[in-house]
Amino acid sequence: MEEHKDNIVKEAVSLTTQTFPQRIIELHNLVNSEQFALSSMSKVRECPVIEKNQIQINSYIAKCGETLVPILTEMREHMITLKLWLTVLKAKHDNGDSLGAEVQNELMNMVLDSEDFATNNYIAMLGLKVQLDRWNMIANLKPKRRFPRIIPKIRWRLKPKDEHLDMEMIRTYDESAFTRLIEIVQHAYYTYLKVHDYIEKNKDKITTPRQEHNTDFMM
Repeated sequence: MEEHKDNIVKEAVSLTTQTFPQRIIELHNLVNSEQFALSSMSKVRECPVIEKNQIQINSYIAKCGETLVPILTEMREHMITLKLWLTVLKAKHDNGDSLGAEVQNELMNMVLDSEDFATNNYIAMLGLKVQLDRWNMIANLKPKRRFPRIIPKIRWRLKPKDEHLDMEMIRTYDESAFTRLIEIVQHAYYTYLKVHDYIEKNKDKITTPRQEHNTDFMM
């Protein structure tokens, strides 16, 4: 058990001193990249809704989703590690160090919120929920017909009577979905920045009870 706790602490050290700073840089670059810029909205609108008489996914939005899936996956794993680390350290503050316990609890709340954010948006991206919602909306524009829900394999062939579909409404939905993806990558960036900054500013209170004089970072 002690060996397992030591491994959790070591992994937390690596996350906060190496992984987080690197991920902050990567996300900063992504936030400021052309891929997630509002100026790329024209590329979202250029993706055809119908091609060869078939409904298409928005390829630009799908590409952005593919970029976010591994980021959200790792973010969730990182927050779970920090949650375990805080659980291990909690016993060290059960001896009357109320300030240390308060700081730990504040950090734990940040970690839990970040884990929920990563999990919920990961599920949405992995399940292609953005495209499912889009296609269901198209279905609602078609009277007396239910649109199939098997997303990756569906190619819905249009018929002459389907010409009434409101393409502008579909493109407006795509714009809204792309804006949401921009918000997700920005939130991920600020989350890593906030959690890392809080740990750096409060590492002594988080890791070392007042009664101890050990100044090692995570022990």
